[in-house]
Amino acid sequence: PLVYDIVINESTKKITVKVDKEISEATLKQLEVNIQVSQGATFTQSSKHLDPRTPMEIIVLSEDRANTETYTVDLAYIAKPN
Repeated sequence: PLVYDIVINESTKKITVKVDKEISEATLKQLEVNIQVSQGATFTQSSKHLDPRTPMEIIVLSEDRANTETYTVDLAYIAKPN
């Protein structure tokens, strides 16, 4: 796999996508991000693909439409786990 782990930090509203350090930028930009939220909640995202130069933003609107949260998606390049 090209993506080894995804870590969501609720306190900082950051999502870290851990990818193979050998992945090319062209391949990375082809990886489509699929998001699932609670039933009734909605979201928008600044891009459908990961881009190492521009962090993705995801805005989630609660099912009661009373709250929004903005998450930033960052990339972390790691060596292939053993």
